[in-house]
Amino acid sequence: MKKVQTSDSAKMRILKTASDLFYRQGYRSTGTNEIIKKAGVAKASFFYHFPTKEALALAYLQDLHSHEAENLLKFVNERQKPSDRFLAVIKWIEPWIKSNKLRGCGFLNMVSEVPDKKSPLRKMAKKHYAVLGGLIRQLTQELVNSDPKRYRHLDVSAIADRYVAIVVGAIALSETAQNTWPARQGVEVVNALIPIP
Repeated sequence: MKKVQTSDSAKMRILKTASDLFYRQGYRSTGTNEIIKKAGVAKASFFYHFPTKEALALAYLQDLHSHEAENLLKFVNERQKPSDRFLAVIKWIEPWIKSNKLRGCGFLNMVSEVPDKKSPLRKMAKKHYAVLGGLIRQLTQELVNSDPKRYRHLDVSAIADRYVAIVVGAIALSETAQNTWPARQGVEVVNALIPIP
């Protein structure tokens, strides 16, 4: 049997095309034939790189996770004061939502279409939000360490869990309302978690 020769550029075209389609129109509404056609690749090339649609969707989520985590961390690290770093996560949401035209979170969108709790796509979404929770715990601990007298009473894990819930709620409601006011409201709610001078 002749081995199918494909290039990395074909793989990247497939992933880029699928990422755009999965995000804009949804996982279930996007078929492999549409991806193949819009990416301009042969069917054999598609299946050489991605044996299943689920494998392609997982690659999309992994790529999305890396990109979003990198951008958020850059946004946080542009700030020096622990209080500014703590608030940076929720302040990042509004410009991010605007940049994706209020389509919301690719992970939340994907999970809503994949009911199987054992799906690797759901596991990847769970990992994405676990990483976010870890970053928020780290920033909360930095804040506590910056002024132990003021913040020693705080339960870092409880604050981080509430913060993640606020972030996810702000994202989901912004997509539902097709407006950025939930993201702005989220900043006020996070501020109320820890009174910051």
